[in-house]
Amino acid sequence: MRYLLFLVILVVACKPLNEVEVIQKDHFIKFFGGQGNYSSVKLIEHEGGYLITGNTSLDKVSNIFVKQLDRSGNTVWEKTIDNAFANDMAIGTEALYFVGDSINIIDDTETVSTQYVIKTDANGNVLSQKTIPHVGPNINENDAHGNAVLVEGSTLLVLGEEESDNDTQDAVLSSINSSDLSIVWSKVDALDNRNSENSNNLYKNNFNNYLWVTSLVKEGEEKFQSYMAIPSREALGEPVSHDIFPQIETDTENYNSADIQKTFSGYAIVGTKTNVDNENGQIIYIESDINGIFIDESLMELEPFSNEDRGLGVQQTSDGGVLILGTITTNTTIGNGGTDFIVIKLDKDKNVLWSNNYGGSGNEISGKITELSDGSYIIFGTSELQGVASAVLIKMDDLGNLNN
Repeated sequence: MRYLLFLVILVVACKPLNEVEVIQKDHFIKFFGGQGNYSSVKLIEHEGGYLITGNTSLDKVSNIFVKQLDRSGNTVWEKTIDNAFANDMAIGTEALYFVGDSINIIDDTETVSTQYVIKTDANGNVLSQKTIPHVGPNINENDAHGNAVLVEGSTLLVLGEEESDNDTQDAVLSSINSSDLSIVWSKVDALDNRNSENSNNLYKNNFNNYLWVTSLVKEGEEKFQSYMAIPSREALGEPVSHDIFPQIETDTENYNSADIQKTFSGYAIVGTKTNVDNENGQIIYIESDINGIFIDESLMELEPFSNEDRGLGVQQTSDGGVLILGTITTNTTIGNGGTDFIVIKLDKDKNVLWSNNYGGSGNEISGKITELSDGSYIIFGTSELQGVASAVLIKMDDLGNLNN
């Protein structure tokens, strides 16, 4: 097994990712790009393959791409949604829903974005689209962003952010009719008078409360302070709680969340601990109960792989273990140039079983990881080489090997 892992790293290290020859097998590397930059957003196992969405950008114009892939990562169909930017996608009854931003270009130096919801048919053809208005006071034309969407029968729950006139970025939770995208209610949360930087997942727990993870950031003149929070809201959007970690604010460390995923007993959260200058990143893992209350003793500060590690995604596996996706910075002992993806597998007792890095001479900069129904793992992320970004799909076995 060690030989196989060494061989994987050797093959990936010999060439940049976009120069690796792809063979159509169960494990593969696929790139999606074209004119301009392509970035990943979400992958859902769907119709015997994978439904993926992301964004393209060229000359300040952003479009959403959506593709249905077969099991080997080949495109079955694809669609483009013009003049929009996606942060999440969900599958409904014979429909797809995208939430993100509608971007209005004011001039060469200024743009204004608003929360946006798009409904398509099952093949990505646009049926309707809706702007979610500002909820709080909006004297100025402030930015707003859609973060996550949850399908609940005939209702969509949409999580977003909007800039307020007191210079904070507040969380917004909206209930929307999935049929005509009419807004039922919207609630704004100014959490601790800080900027909310929400993750792209929204959940409903066993008590019919909605929750998500966010970083609450307070910016200073030269430094900033950040901690993690899990807000919980009842069925009509009224506050239930928002637990924070760490409980005592520190002057020397920042804690930033990146992803939250449901587990057998609650939720798993992955993020990054840094110094006050947002440097010297270290991947962290922590759990919460079903009510979104952090379990402090579950905190893991993973042993650093480099001087700048970042947590990106998390997934509980069917064997009770955990997958963590992050990035590392190449040094003399690890890495293939720039930043690489790092995947860490934990067993059910949170012991590290293995870790593998994947990358080329460029930078792997964002992504999420998923366990598939066949027991293999897949990364859908963004890779940048010489200033051009592409979406990348990396499918591996349950030991992190790329067997082809």
